[in-house]
Amino acid sequence: MSFAKCYDVVEMVTEEATSQFGSLLKVDEERQQELRECCDLIDVLAEKFGGISYEVEVDDETTDITVSLVCGELEIDTSSDDFYGLMHRAKKVGFKSYENEQLQIDFIFSGIWVRAF
Repeated sequence: MSFAKCYDVVEMVTEEATSQFGSLLKVDEERQQELRECCDLIDVLAEKFGGISYEVEVDDETTDITVSLVCGELEIDTSSDDFYGLMHRAKKVGFKSYENEQLQIDFIFSGIWVRAF
């Protein structure tokens, strides 16, 4: 793969969100570690499915984090596949297909922030 690791992209976006949340919210290290582990699994899937790019968004109201993987194919072998494990850890999973035979998989995770006070 010729693009950044998933957590590198997530970290850039969540650091910006953290600065925007100001003193109201702070990063919970345990939640951050859980997200990092999920990103590692997404990297495995990106390698397996011919990943093309990652997109990351933070919902300002819910603090949910959406990690989107754009790939060329999706083939899941068994229920023990990494994909199923990741689906269980995500809050929600969505799919979008494009005319150029690319697929976008959206993994939505609960935010990594807690109230600062």
